Formats: sequence, structure tokens, C-alpha cells
Amino acid sequence: MLAALAAVWWAAPAAQASVGVGVQAAPVRLSGAARAGQSYQLPALAVINSGSQPEAITVRVQRFMPGPGRAVPATWVHITGQGVRVPPHAEASIPLGLSVPRSAKPGDYLTELVAYGSAAVRAGAAHLGAAAATKLEFRVTTAPAGLYWFVPGWAGWAALWLFLLALLAVAGTAAWRAGLRLRLVRSTAGRRPADPPWSRHA
Repeated sequence: MLAALAAVWWAAPAAQASVGVGVQAAPVRLSGAARAGQSYQLPALAVINSGSQPEAITVRVQRFMPGPGRAVPATWVHITGQGVRVPPHAEASIPLGLSVPRSAKPGDYLTELVAYGSAAVRAGAAHLGAAAATKLEFRVTTAPAGLYWFVPGWAGWAALWLFLLALLAVAGTAAWRAGLRLRLVRSTAGRRPADPPWSRHA
């Protein structure tokens, strides 16, 4: 179910036109903690056009409401499908992504996702539009100490692959040497030992 938060709605009596934008009431939350340097797919944001005119809805990251948690820079949130066209009294889903930089500090983060409509109605000399907002919440944690290959990013994966390649090289060298020793032992065991000089008959 969708619920409009901080939505603006206006009906023009002459034209019987209305504009209205709503978003989901539940906050957008990341399942599990995020790690610095990694990217995640967030749950899609549900929006609705509650007006009588088509809307091209865009979403912005803006902090309005006070509350615990660090502010989320807009560059961390990737919004796909900006300007999606939504017919009157219809719904749409806007995909969201999250990229946490390596410099991110651990802790709770909080911001608002604000959906803006493109349609407007005239009220005297003013043009009125519509917008609605819901929260975005997530937590950032750091990688466990000592497990450097689990540090997100290409450097951690490169270190892991180098470690595995070195391990395979050592294992292959050990197996080759073991096989060579085995062949030498078998070759020596197959020879008949020579008689000592004092056992030879004239």
C-alpha cells in the first residue's frame, strides 16, 4: 500500500484538474550492514500519481527531518529511471542503488528520498506542484581486522587471487619433486647390487 508523505495536492475548480504525488510509507532499508568500498542494490522506491494529469516523476536525495544518523551524500545513491512517466492514478517502481566509498565512517545513516512531479496547476498567480518523501536508512561497518582479502574493492580481490596462484604453484612444485624422488627410488631398487671385490672368483 502506498501512502503520501508531505504530499501537496491541489484541485483547480475551473478545470477540475488535480496534481498529486505519493511514495511508500515504509522507509527504504538495506538488508544487512553495508561495508565501505562496496556497492549494493537497494529496494525499489514505489511512487504513485494520485492526480488527474500525467506526471514525470523524479527522485532526489535530500535531508529534511531531524533524527539520529549521519547524512547521506547524494552521490552515494544511484537512481535509475529518472523522469519516469506515470499516468493518472497509477503506480511505478524506481530502482535504487547504493555505493559506499572507502572513506565512509562506520555508523548509522539517514536521509530522505523525495519524489517530485512535473505537472502543475495554477492558483491565481501561483503554479502549484506536488512532492512526497520517505526515509532511506542503512548502517556502515568496517571489514574484520586481519582478513585483508575480504576488504572490498579490486585490490582485495587481486591479493586473494595472487595468494591462490602462489599456493597452487607451491603445491605443484611439491608434487613434482615427490614424483621425481619416487622415480629415483624405483630406478635404484631395480638394479642388482655389484659384488664386492673379495667375493669375486679368479
